[in-house]
Amino acid sequence: MNESRTYISMSDAAAIAHVTKETIRNLCKRGAIGYETHGNFFYPCKEDVERYAASIATIHASEQKMERYKLELQEQMEQLRLAKTDAQARLDALKLYPHRIKHIQKLLCALIPHLDTTLSPRQVEVIMEMLQGGKWPDVSAKLGLTRDRAVQIFEKALEKLEAMPDELERKNMIIEELKEEIHNLKEMKEEKQRLENLTPEEKELLLTPISSDELSVRCQNGLKAAEINNLYDLLRRTPADLLALRNFGKKSLAELEAWLASQGLSLKTD
Repeated sequence: MNESRTYISMSDAAAIAHVTKETIRNLCKRGAIGYETHGNFFYPCKEDVERYAASIATIHASEQKMERYKLELQEQMEQLRLAKTDAQARLDALKLYPHRIKHIQKLLCALIPHLDTTLSPRQVEVIMEMLQGGKWPDVSAKLGLTRDRAVQIFEKALEKLEAMPDELERKNMIIEELKEEIHNLKEMKEEKQRLENLTPEEKELLLTPISSDELSVRCQNGLKAAEINNLYDLLRRTPADLLALRNFGKKSLAELEAWLASQGLSLKTD
């Protein structure tokens, strides 16, 4: 054997290179690894095997590095694709932006002049000029104001407009209350007209106190508690109105309706 080189068994060589013994044998036959033979046995050169193992490790490391780089590139490409999609969506939105602004300006220009209870005439003038694309120097010159004063009026107008939803809600509540009052007045007017068409005898009957041996004490007490003291008060109520009274249930209602029917009368229908 060559004393300057170390020769090892096939098993040891395969373990160092992390390959099979058959692979080591083929490398020896191709001259990639030096060797000596003893009979039918190959003894590879340890130094050559180690160089081969180092080169293979370098190749594997490079392949792994390339794979990582490939994955990074794929991730970057996906990020670029998403960014492109997002950018396109933003561009599409920007294309619509001027149209939306013009639409909002149109709506506000139609609405603001009618908000005389919210904005002062001067505030309306300033905000209308700005909504129609006016610049501060031009607006202040046109309205005879300093720039600072025009800005101050504009900002004050915006504050009032921001408070409008709350103000409108309050006004809507007042309007609903007024509608209810008008409805009640209408009913009272109709009731008055009906009373005026009654004969004196019918009016006297309506003012008759509710007191009958045919009505239970519980029923009469329930009516008195609701200040229903005569037939006029009673005949203005619906069955639902009476059932909503405290301590006045379905039994009392049936009793009362039977008593009224015996006199040719009935409760108001819904």
